[in-house]
Amino acid sequence: MLRLISRTLPPLAWAGVIFFLSHRPASDYETTAGALPNFAGRDYMAHGILYFVLAILLFRMLTGVSGGARLWPAAATVAMAVLYGITDEYHQSFIPGRTGNSLDVVADGLGALAGVLAVILAERLWVGARPGDAKSAKTSQHTTVGD
Repeated sequence: MLRLISRTLPPLAWAGVIFFLSHRPASDYETTAGALPNFAGRDYMAHGILYFVLAILLFRMLTGVSGGARLWPAAATVAMAVLYGITDEYHQSFIPGRTGNSLDVVADGLGALAGVLAVILAERLWVGARPGDAKSAKTSQHTTVGD
């Protein structure tokens, strides 16, 4: 039970952070924007980063219940993030001075995809191949006792 909570709570909390940031009126961003560097695409980069983190947390949650499978959790992670991005943009349309933007959803989806790919790449580079993978099967065939 504790493992389920430890895998479920972080993505829910991060979704709450995204909701909180989306619920702020545009005037709040205008007063704090001066502290951040201004460049074209800053909003899309922020969306990508927020959903990159959300995807890592969602992927961790889903792979914990998938028995080690990667394909369906990866697809489900990106789909869930994009669906949340759509609802987030709809939610923003009710906030004073804010509007929903389909390009923000694209940035959300790209950030989520990058998050999933980053986890998979990190697993391959630092953790190595999982048992049963073709790569680990090859190396185990060439290992002999006494080497």
